[in-house]
Formats: sequence, structure tokens, C-alpha cells
Amino acid sequence: LQEGDIPFTPPLPPAKVSALGLYGMEDAAKLILVFRDRVWPEKVQSCIVGGSPIPEMWFRRCHKTGHHVCCCFATSKFAERLKGMGEAAAVKVARGLLEEMFGMSEGSELLDSRLMCWSDVP
Repeated sequence: LQEGDIPFTPPLPPAKVSALGLYGMEDAAKLILVFRDRVWPEKVQSCIVGGSPIPEMWFRRCHKTGHHVCCCFATSKFAERLKGMGEAAAVKVARGLLEEMFGMSEGSELLDSRLMCWSDVP
């Protein structure tokens, strides 16, 4: 919208066009971890991890596969750090947080992982 790539009919009033220039957009990242077994307490759905490289974690069970999914979410400088460390290091950090918070064993089977950054998607 800030670039004027989307035309409006009728055109937006000048005050609204000016207001669009005040909004910033920073990077965001999701690190998805898929486990065979749940490695967090049953009734935990999400947590905020202050002072951590991964500020938010959401937990769900995939009803289709039965696997357990941890979605790590970060924005701004936290997203930039995750992207900069790469997927393998980000997974290691996330597993360390899960271990620290929930006593997850290092042997907990990680089936898949994926680091996705919004800035990488056109």
C-alpha cells in the first residue's frame, strides 16, 4: 500500500494516503517443529518466553497425523536473529527452551522442522 501498487477507486483521501506512510513492516519468522510425541504438558497451548531468542511458542496436535507441533514465532530483531542463525541452530535453541521449560528429553524424536521468514516470501 505504501508503494501505491494497489489502486483504489475512488482514490483514497490524502490524509489516509499519508497515514499509510506511518506504518512500518518488520520481518517475522516461524520455526515449526514436528514431534512424534508431545513434549509439553497436555493443557499448555502457548507460552511467552521473555528474554529468549524465541519469544512465543504455540502447541498443537495435528489431528490428521497425530503428530505434535510446536510453532515458534518471532518478529522484528528476534526474527532477524533466527534467520541469521539458520534452521539447524534455531532448532537447537528451541529444543533447549523446551527442555528448560518442560524437561523434554534430548532424545525426543523430532520428525521435521522448517524455518520460514516472511521476508523470504515474495
